[in-house]
Amino acid sequence: MNNLRKSPRWRAVNVPLVVISLALAGLVLAACPAAPEAPAVPAETAAPAPTTQPPAPTATTAPAPEPAPTAVPEPEPVTLTPAVAVEDQNIAGGAVTVAEVISDGPGWIVIHAAAEGSPGPVLGYAAVADGTNQDVVVEIAADQATETLYAMLHADGGMVGSYEFPGADGPVMAGEQMVSPAFQVTGGIAAATEEPAEEAAVQVRTFAIVPEQTTAQYSIDETFINDSNRFATAIGKTSVVEGRLALNYADPAQSELGEITVDISTLASDSGRRDNAIRERWLESARFPVASFKGTEIRGFPADPQEGQPIEFQLAGDMTIKETTREQVWDVTATLDGDTLTGTATTFLMLADYTVPVPEILGIVSVTDGLTATLDFTMVGQ
Repeated sequence: MNNLRKSPRWRAVNVPLVVISLALAGLVLAACPAAPEAPAVPAETAAPAPTTQPPAPTATTAPAPEPAPTAVPEPEPVTLTPAVAVEDQNIAGGAVTVAEVISDGPGWIVIHAAAEGSPGPVLGYAAVADGTNQDVVVEIAADQATETLYAMLHADGGMVGSYEFPGADGPVMAGEQMVSPAFQVTGGIAAATEEPAEEAAVQVRTFAIVPEQTTAQYSIDETFINDSNRFATAIGKTSVVEGRLALNYADPAQSELGEITVDISTLASDSGRRDNAIRERWLESARFPVASFKGTEIRGFPADPQEGQPIEFQLAGDMTIKETTREQVWDVTATLDGDTLTGTATTFLMLADYTVPVPEILGIVSVTDGLTATLDFTMVGQ
């Protein structure tokens, strides 16, 4: 075989065969449909970058550990030194006052009577708070008080707020001594045990005139020329009187008298002729019907007036008759008996001082200038 391949004849025959084989192969390939081309695989493209990149995590620093709290030492408890301060005093209203109490914890200030020079029976007590207490008022059995009393500090050792002595609420000790200063009752034991005088419910009370029991009158001397110069005293009266008094019980001399008014047009005497002449010509009371008096000063009032006993004094003030006002002084005697004040006030006045003409009827009667005015009054408390 190797010789054939090497012979020129084999080579001459072999060459056309190769050519024919290649041609046939080409025809075969041409007759076969071409296989579809595989789609080109696009090159892998990078994903678009996001518009905002998330921040890269940063390393956080762990908070530093808090320092351990510094231990605060507990304050040492304050211990108060128990003490009581009290002064000599009256027993006022069944009570005494302890000026100062210092107590180490709640306690009691207890008032003891004296017994053989030492604290004795308990007369009264009052609670005190922990610390300093000022002006502690303690009600006591005043009728059992002795001239010397003791203000003793007791502990509130049992049920707090409940006085238990004898028992848990015993005396407080300062060293080996009880805290119990002594003090004296001034004014005497008898004064301490007396019931306090009740103050008057009303220091100033108003009294009003009772017209039905009051009379205002004048008296004036007349001489009847036509009757052998007979002398007579003319008297005219009225009960049309009003007025008030503000009576000061604590200081009667400071009482205030309101205005007293008298309707002098109603004065009546034993002679209608006289009465008409007074109204029309002399007093002109038809025109000026009211005479008034307003007290301004009390004079000579007794220092120690007694109820039920008459007292005498003077009352000064302004009197008005017609259109004239002048000072007039009245002499007063009055008696206060419960709710009723009675008395008499008198004054002497000159008619000319009040522009009142002296009454006279030529050849018949003449009148002496000057008359006595009198007020017999009854006033009752309102």
